[in-house]
Amino acid sequence: MGLFGKKKKKEESKEEQKFTGKVGCLSESQEDCLNQLKQHIADNQLTTSDRYTDHYLLRFCRARSFKVKEVKKMFEEFIKWREENEVEYAFLRYDLSNIPKVREIHQAGYHGTDREGRPFYIDRPCTAHPIEDLLKIADIAELSRNYIRDYEFLIHVKMPACSAAAGKKIDSILSVIDVKGISMGMFKQKSRDTLNIPVGITQNYYPEIMHKMIIINAPLVFKAIWAVVKTFLAKETLAKIQIIGTKYQDKLFECVDPDNVPAAIGGNCTCADRGGD
Repeated sequence: MGLFGKKKKKEESKEEQKFTGKVGCLSESQEDCLNQLKQHIADNQLTTSDRYTDHYLLRFCRARSFKVKEVKKMFEEFIKWREENEVEYAFLRYDLSNIPKVREIHQAGYHGTDREGRPFYIDRPCTAHPIEDLLKIADIAELSRNYIRDYEFLIHVKMPACSAAAGKKIDSILSVIDVKGISMGMFKQKSRDTLNIPVGITQNYYPEIMHKMIIINAPLVFKAIWAVVKTFLAKETLAKIQIIGTKYQDKLFECVDPDNVPAAIGGNCTCADRGGD
C-alpha cells in the first residue's frame, strides 16, 4: 500500500504542475485553498475591502504553495501589518521628506513596460555611491515607508493601467538590477540592512509580484556577495532570478524592446521625452 500510495502522490504532484495557480488555471485543491482563505477572512472579519479579489488573494496562496494553514497565517499577518503601519493612508500620512535626496544618489524606477506589458523596473544601486550612503540621508523607517508607498502605487495604480493598455491582467513586473561597480567594500552590514528592507517587505506583504529579475554586469566578486544575498530570499524568488555578466543585451531584449531600454544599459532610449521614468 505504501508503494501505491507514493505512486499516487507522485501522479497527483505531476497533475498539479499543469496549473499556474492563477485565476482560470486552478486545480481542485488550489481552488479549495482559495475558498478556505476567503471563508477565513469573512468568518474572522479580517477585512471587508473589495480590493482583495481572487487575483490578489491567489498571490498569497502561491507564496505559501497553497498550504491552507500557512496561507491563512500569512494573510492575517499582512492585514495586521497594514493596520500597524497605516498603509491605507500611505499617500496621505507618510513623511518622505528625505526621499527626493535619496533619489539623487540612487538611480531606480520604472521605465515603461516589457514585451508582455508588465511594468519594467530598473535599479542601478552602485553607479555613484555605496548603498549605505542612503542611510546618511534617510533612516530605515523612512526608506521602508517609501518602499511601501511605491508598492501600493504599483499594485493599485500602475498595474491596473498596464492591464488596461495590454488588454489582459497584468499582476507582475520585470526587474533589472545593474550591479556594475559593486565591490565587497560596498557590501558592509549597513548595506545588507538596507537591501533587506525591500526584500522583507516584498516577500512578506507583496508576494508574487515579480515575474522575473535579471541581474546584469555582475563582476566576479558578485559571486561572493550573492552567496550572502540569496540567504535573504525565498526559493520561489530565487527561481525567478537570472545573473548575467556584461553580455546581457540579447537576453534582456528578449524580454524588452530595445527602444524601451535606456541607453545607459545598452538600449536605444535616451528618455528625452519622458524625464527618464
